[in-house]
Amino acid sequence: YYPPLGGPGTIKIVKHLKYMKESEWSPVVLTQRYNTFYVFDETLNNEVAGIPRYTFFSPDIGYFLNLFKKKKELKVDRRWLAERPVGLGQKVQNFIWRHLLIPDGKILWVPFIVAAALKIARKEKPEMIYVRLPVWSLALATVFIAKLSSIPVVLDFDDEWVDSMGDYFNHPWLRKKLEALIERKAVESVDKVLCTTPGANENFKRRYPSQPDDKFDFITMGFDPDDFADVKPARIVE
Repeated sequence: YYPPLGGPGTIKIVKHLKYMKESEWSPVVLTQRYNTFYVFDETLNNEVAGIPRYTFFSPDIGYFLNLFKKKKELKVDRRWLAERPVGLGQKVQNFIWRHLLIPDGKILWVPFIVAAALKIARKEKPEMIYVRLPVWSLALATVFIAKLSSIPVVLDFDDEWVDSMGDYFNHPWLRKKLEALIERKAVESVDKVLCTTPGANENFKRRYPSQPDDKFDFITMGFDPDDFADVKPARIVE
């Protein structure tokens, strides 16, 4: 989730980077090379201008499908997909996504992320590595990055994963076991775990009682006052 991608996940990262710079941090970004997502917001590039940006080879289903498709106009709004019947090809893709790509469709990213992150760490010598989830495959990459580097790692869960009421509960039994294992290994390997609500914070403490309480903390979602600087209150006349 990084420009030119749009959406809430990208906005959070962009705002973090903006205020990190104002707080005398010098962020360096590692992000995917190939975008197969469908939401774009080019205006967000303005807020990350001047921040060093590295990319890693990022193969996923969308990447491989695009290799065999003719170039065509990208549809930004995918609500139309719900009106189309699900064909055999989509059913096969859904089966692969549900049963083989664990913890998600970005699992092939992991070796490339790890290699790129370690290379950048040697060059840039950061004081901290920050990883935002989801994408859940990044949790697996984080395990290796934390073990192979001596740099403190912060893992930020935008959403709860294990024991959440989202897709996790609908996954097959074996997949849930593997996802729970990946989350546990990731939590145990990093120096700090962040989430977005007090409830999620307590859930992490409950799930991982062997970890110190001060390892977990939460930062609630906020807003950027600069985005509303030119907004004038509307006057309601009854």
